[in-house]
Amino acid sequence: MENGELSRWTDEKMAALDPPDVQTAMPAGLRSRRRPGSRIAWAAAGAGALCLAAMALPGPRAFAERCLQCLPFASTEVNAQRPLAPDFTLRDARGRALTLSDYRGKVVLVNFWASWCPPCKTETPWLVDLHRRYADRGFTVIGVTFDGDWAKANAFAASAAIDYPLAAGDDAAAKAYGAESLPVSVLIDAEGHIAARFAGLLAVDGAEREIQRLLPR
Repeated sequence: MENGELSRWTDEKMAALDPPDVQTAMPAGLRSRRRPGSRIAWAAAGAGALCLAAMALPGPRAFAERCLQCLPFASTEVNAQRPLAPDFTLRDARGRALTLSDYRGKVVLVNFWASWCPPCKTETPWLVDLHRRYADRGFTVIGVTFDGDWAKANAFAASAAIDYPLAAGDDAAAKAYGAESLPVSVLIDAEGHIAARFAGLLAVDGAEREIQRLLPR
């Protein structure tokens, strides 16, 4: 990138990180509980500014790009237009069909995971807790496992006391939801549209706020 183009690009990104607007620019699932101007919002903006400034120098540019990917508002995507969630039919441990569209009318968190994935194992108790606390209000988690071995998946599910539906994932489902790496969690509203996407370890507080917002009062 030429210096002039880089400067313009940096100016645009810096403008997007203007602290008073951070609460608006950040996905709803990761907004601070405080009012706009909170320390969290200003810290995120400051970190972004430092990363963007580093990109002006060739040496730190690669590091700065990775730094931007680590900011809180980069890990979750909330879709203003709410695209329709791709439907899928997968098989559970008994070979029975599990079809996403059958859950229309419920708020669904589809969690792509595997028992060999450390962050997946870390977030599983949070998913179990969310499912249990909001199930009676029309919420469910669907776990899509990529273990490739039901014996391993079931052993972990038993140890973690998973009581929500599980199904074996396939390449088509992974591609449709952008689950190139695990874990990935996708929140789907009662009409079957994608409301939020969480890549990596689940931001559980943000996810819970989004779930509460989608559920009937």
